[in-house]
Amino acid sequence: MSASAHPALAPPAWLRLPAGEVDERRTRWLQRELRVLSLSPARRVVVDLSEIAELTPALVGVLVHAHRRLEWHNASLVVVARDETCERLARIGLACADRDVRAGVA
Repeated sequence: MSASAHPALAPPAWLRLPAGEVDERRTRWLQRELRVLSLSPARRVVVDLSEIAELTPALVGVLVHAHRRLEWHNASLVVVARDETCERLARIGLACADRDVRAGVA
């Protein structure tokens, strides 16, 4: 089996939410994308929230659900976000990327 075909070596999957409000339509889109990625060979899914206006309860719910689903599939969810968003997510047990990774995304 080639290295690229081995699931443990698959590159992380990235999703980036564009700047602005996270309304119901964007939340449903993120939920669908995360569901698809949970079944992909990627062992890490990175969601970039660095440009969103506010961390809404619906968005938190989608992230928590995706985190649990990915863990079930032996994968992980990592969030790229501003410090204040990362602090809020850490309180509920969701991981944010290191500052170095976040700096490379911007």
